Amino acid sequence: MKLIITGTGRSGTSFVARKLYEAGFPLGEQFIPPNSRNPEGYFEDIEVVGANKQLTAGEIEALEWYDRLKDKVVAKDPHFADNVGAVEQFFPDVLWVICERNKEDTLRSMEKTMTPEKALDVYTRRVNNLKHLDAIRIKI
Repeated sequence: MKLIITGTGRSGTSFVARKLYEAGFPLGEQFIPPNSRNPEGYFEDIEVVGANKQLTAGEIEALEWYDRLKDKVVAKDPHFADNVGAVEQFFPDVLWVICERNKEDTLRSMEKTMTPEKALDVYTRRVNNLKHLDAIRIKI
């Protein structure tokens, strides 16, 4: 993998991914479909999201995660923020693109699908996981 687009979730990653996809970047074959929360689309490859969620949940080992993602060139998924250690281990030269949005707006958006406590937990964990990375940071 050469390029990862991530953030806390609800932080502008879909917007950035859509622009890169429109510019010809290979973000995947089969995307999670648009819905009312993201009518223009998520631009998240189903395989990437599935592998990230399984690794986060402890359902697969990091080596299986790597085998499933090793041929991807560009990937977008906020769950990469939960798997920074695996990315650093298997893709040490990856270019990180981290989308950042105002904390209050991000939390308000996250709270549409989870409790305020869960939203704050996810937001805080991902910010902490991403803060040390040498990355392109895009303020949305």
